[in-house]
Amino acid sequence: MGRFFSNIQVKCGLSKDEFVEKFKNSLDGYEICGRDEADIIYRAAFSERYATFARLEYHNDPDTLFEDAEMFSEALKTSVFTITAEDSDFAALSLFTDGSQTDDVVVGIGEDYGVEESPAEPTLWQPLLKPGTTFGELAEIWEKNEIFVEDALANSAQLFGIEPQFMLAEFRELNDSDSVLLCFKKKANAAPRKTTKKPDIITAFDTVFEAELSPRGFRRIKKGSFVRVIGSEILPIIEYRNTSSGKKKSFTVCTNMYTVYKPLSAVKERGFFWPVPYLCTIYESSYHPERYEDETFNKMNEICYDPNDSADMIRAAHEALEFTKQLALPQYDLVTDLTSFLKISRGVSENAGWIHNLEKCRDPKALEKAFFELLYVKTRYKGDFLEFLLSEEDYNKMIEAVKARNFEPWEDPYPYHDQPYSKYRDNWVKGAVECREILDKTLADSEFCAIINEELEHRKSENIKTLAELGVEI
Repeated sequence: MGRFFSNIQVKCGLSKDEFVEKFKNSLDGYEICGRDEADIIYRAAFSERYATFARLEYHNDPDTLFEDAEMFSEALKTSVFTITAEDSDFAALSLFTDGSQTDDVVVGIGEDYGVEESPAEPTLWQPLLKPGTTFGELAEIWEKNEIFVEDALANSAQLFGIEPQFMLAEFRELNDSDSVLLCFKKKANAAPRKTTKKPDIITAFDTVFEAELSPRGFRRIKKGSFVRVIGSEILPIIEYRNTSSGKKKSFTVCTNMYTVYKPLSAVKERGFFWPVPYLCTIYESSYHPERYEDETFNKMNEICYDPNDSADMIRAAHEALEFTKQLALPQYDLVTDLTSFLKISRGVSENAGWIHNLEKCRDPKALEKAFFELLYVKTRYKGDFLEFLLSEEDYNKMIEAVKARNFEPWEDPYPYHDQPYSKYRDNWVKGAVECREILDKTLADSEFCAIINEELEHRKSENIKTLAELGVEI
């Protein structure tokens, strides 16, 4: 699993104490306060020439990230840049100077996310570097396309005068030993924070999607993010995701389903919600590329719009909604309880390989990280694991589509290119029988089942608290 993080790097040129004092007076309409009464909480870490800022909201709310970057650069009269890393594959950097966004850069490979290459503008980034370093040195590192984008970011940190660990930092990773906690509350009768933002795509997205999703039981919990609660256990989410690159502005719709039984370690690492970066049935097209033409697939991944035209942003939001109604909402409508949730989840991944991990869950450490396999125990699943075995006709269609795209099915358990349908079917049936045997053995062990259910109830209790903090009541 790769890393996801977002932060803001502020060029400061002041001592830590001088900068903190200046920053405290820079937020219009806010005043410093204690943590318990704070509306905004930052972690600030200091390097040779930069201050690194992190907020818990940044990665799941890019609008807040950009608003802060814009505000910092204007209030402090300096240059700042945001960093958003996606699954260790690529990082999107946006540069702000004196309150205006001046450049967008992509480090790493973002093609799978619908993000095109976007090299840095030399004249804009050279002034941010340490004396004696050159933009050419920076470009050489950023354009190397490291396997893990963190390596490129860490290697470039020294050119700016930033500690490498702060270049890669996010809120949860900073603590009192390496950073300062800065808490602010709104002043009484304060005017809203001023920004120079024009009507934006997330507002258009919210307007269009809320009209459709609200009658379906979804509730907006933050900008660009809608959640519904099913049976006090299952939470489908629909969320805006920026896929812009350089001057080309675009977005996609992220979807996923969660349960209150999500492992606490995963919640701590990435937050409770982390939507899949494409519509959920686009995610499924990795296994069934024959279901969607390339043109449609690309359109869904990258819905373009004119950021200076409000009407065009509304049009783009409606286009995104139509894809969502066609692909994601019908999937959500099939889920009414944990059993149907498991079936839909297996419909995406097309295997029940998690069952093979059940025996490992006798180890407490493995039990803490396990997820789907535990839900089969909780629901006492009675099926035969054959519901999603492809027919020969569908199997052959898929093979032809994969060959035409020169596309390997993502994380697929079978080498589809190299085997006839009979081998695929036999392997599937064999795996299904093995899964049923493992699950039956586990269900017969009442003591082990009790341990699993106790772990799940503990997760539910803790996750409900986390969800309440996010504005989702169970």
